[in-house]
Amino acid sequence: MLHVAGAQPPHAVNLHLFTQNRSFSGKRTIFCCNASISIGPTSTQSQESSNSTPAPASSQTSEPETTSSSTFTKTKIPSKKKHIPERLYPWLIVGIGNPGNKFQKTRHNVGFEIIDAIAEAESIKLNTIQQKALTGKGQIGPSQVILAKPQTYVNLTGQSVGPLAAYYRIPIQHLLVIYDDMTLEFGLMRLLKRGGSTTNNGVKSVIEHLKGCRFFPRLRIGIGSPPGTMDPGAFVLQRFDDPEREEMDGLIAQVPVLIREMITEGIEKTASKWNEVRKSKMTGLTPEELELVKQL
Repeated sequence: MLHVAGAQPPHAVNLHLFTQNRSFSGKRTIFCCNASISIGPTSTQSQESSNSTPAPASSQTSEPETTSSSTFTKTKIPSKKKHIPERLYPWLIVGIGNPGNKFQKTRHNVGFEIIDAIAEAESIKLNTIQQKALTGKGQIGPSQVILAKPQTYVNLTGQSVGPLAAYYRIPIQHLLVIYDDMTLEFGLMRLLKRGGSTTNNGVKSVIEHLKGCRFFPRLRIGIGSPPGTMDPGAFVLQRFDDPEREEMDGLIAQVPVLIREMITEGIEKTASKWNEVRKSKMTGLTPEELELVKQL
């Protein structure tokens, strides 16, 4: 059964997206481009919020989860005096793709296929529409996890991911975006702790709705490049041929194992292991990303 997030909670949720960016540090918890949520008019929080200009809140932004069977609980925002270990924060894992039957199994929907594979492997039900995404909540290793398939179409992915990340107080280093990449050789995977520029419009939209923040992890899936003078837009909406489909299915089947290792052992160790398999073939990496991989 599909559940839809319903009415407003007793205390209104106000989303504040601050434009000031902070540099990434592995030793410091940084929320998605300084996105935070204030619930109700608490004294200290209200005073801090009054000094900032909040972004206009939409009805989508403040939708709560109403599935009674869910045991998922939102992580409290840590105070300045109390340190909460990074491993206790939830993960938001997003697959980029287009909704609708006609887009199933296309190159541009590899992200959706991977979310489905993770959900099946971890017995997570994708049965709730929240913040314009089909979502499911569960546990992988020590961490609570939200899986999401934005229903906004690829070019508007950020309209879903931004509010989801803010609503669940996701640290920027716990937002993993999975997407197809034409600049990466077909059949390759690249797990990156953070990334630079990209040709994927869905990732561009996520960056835009995180106020330009690029410090989130990515899992790039190589789908190859369009042949000859073929239009890239038409290429990504094509289905794989039979040999490609077989190889892609094999790759997708490995991702749930990678995800579990990433959550339990950390991104650096997991990336070093999985990226090393065919690390000599780096033609698909941007200069920024190549430098990041070398540092892992």
